[in-house]
Amino acid sequence: MAILTGDIKLVASQVMLDVPEGGGAPTSKVILDATSNAIFPDISELDRSGGRVNLRKVHVSVQTPDTDTYLGCNVIVADPPSDPNVSITLFSTKEIFDRRDSAKKRVEAYLAPGPAWGGFLFENHIIGQRSIQLFQMPNSTAPEVGHTLLIVQNEGLSTEKLQYVRVTRTASVLRTFIKDNGQEYKALIVTADLSDALRYDFIGSPPSEFFRKTPASALVRDTTVADAAQYFGVVPLTDAVTMGSLSAKAKSIFTQLVPSAQTEIPVIDANAAGEYDTVVDASNGFVSITTSIGFNPNVALYFGNPVFPGTLNIAYSGGALTDASGDLLQGTTVIGTVDYARGTATLAPSSPSIGGTKTITYKAAGAPLQLADSAGIFVSQETRAYNYIQTISPPPAPATTRVSYRSNGKWYDLRDNGGGKLVGADVAFGAGTVSYVTGTVAVTLGALPDVGGEIILNWGSRVNYINRAAASLPPLKIPLQLAQTGITPGTVVITWNDGTARTASDDGKGKHLW
Repeated sequence: MAILTGDIKLVASQVMLDVPEGGGAPTSKVILDATSNAIFPDISELDRSGGRVNLRKVHVSVQTPDTDTYLGCNVIVADPPSDPNVSITLFSTKEIFDRRDSAKKRVEAYLAPGPAWGGFLFENHIIGQRSIQLFQMPNSTAPEVGHTLLIVQNEGLSTEKLQYVRVTRTASVLRTFIKDNGQEYKALIVTADLSDALRYDFIGSPPSEFFRKTPASALVRDTTVADAAQYFGVVPLTDAVTMGSLSAKAKSIFTQLVPSAQTEIPVIDANAAGEYDTVVDASNGFVSITTSIGFNPNVALYFGNPVFPGTLNIAYSGGALTDASGDLLQGTTVIGTVDYARGTATLAPSSPSIGGTKTITYKAAGAPLQLADSAGIFVSQETRAYNYIQTISPPPAPATTRVSYRSNGKWYDLRDNGGGKLVGADVAFGAGTVSYVTGTVAVTLGALPDVGGEIILNWGSRVNYINRAAASLPPLKIPLQLAQTGITPGTVVITWNDGTARTASDDGKGKHLW
């Protein structure tokens, strides 16, 4: 009797749960077809919010009463989940009795341990730290941002502890140490910030003139991409495939193994090298525009040219909109913001709708790019506070000052609104003032800044430009090159017509044309 398709069953493993001892040997429990939750549990609201990996081990079992030869079978995912946030993949560890921990390590083994790193942990590191210090030779290279290192304690022993750490920022300093004989030597101390906090206590090593770690200390290894595991899934086709086709187009060749998120924010029209737009008067009179475009909440308006602060007026049948310190006002109510350098106004979500014909008048300005000045205030345990005062030189131009600080690993910005006030996207970020005459910046932060960081100040100084809009232009001089050299004095005659026939001749002395 032949082995039929219905004789090949999927059977459960010993432990069908997401626990370290999950998996194991096959059992006699057959996983029934078209049965809900036969392998995986329902998705909870918590898992849907934060993500989760469910690992289940199942075995293939041939259940026939005879001894016909079993030649093998295929296992596929035939129908992908209808939920786009759920993905299913198959992989095999080639082991019958292994447990979930082994399978988990196979999934995590995208990076494999490499050779020992050219440095060691400098002194002890404790659980929860978000940075490590490495003791390296002076001419060695610090790990690059985005590089992954492996820290191993008690390598090869039953008490082994290891953690892969990804570097997010590095800072290096060359320090001097003293040998046992009193001589000096230098070492590079690298401080590397990590994407995740340390999950274990790791023993480090004291300074070593031979740059060798102590035997009991943790080992730092480099990592290499292994990517040895193979995963199998199913994705929908974008084009129908006919019999005999040699290629097929799928929606994607990628699937998701573990919950992850990637957010990309394109930055456009950004000034490089910390440049700032400083608005200067560049007109002789006012620009006037008539429009019937509806002014509605969240609408952005473009005036066609940079606007000189304090000169914007939008007249309509029921009144007028004006500007003050970067705010768009309806009377005394703020209904939007004005970007003077870009010549735009953005209405707030709560602004009223204004229809009908509107007359926009403003004084045109120029917005030359200017390299920003910068200063920093180092935050230590002794200087950590809410309030800071700094005098910056040269004094800033209006609407160019920005104060940035980091609290709990997140950066916050306070910007000058053009009226001498430092404000953030939310009042909880802090507030402050800036003097355009003395350059004094006084700021109150919304939270205590992180120790080891800096409070960064950027500003653009005043620019010295001359408004020549009303200046008269000198007569235009155009040099003419005659085709022949050696001209007899008093014989040059030039004729032209600019609506009137005109003639000019030289005075014979090479100075004038009359």
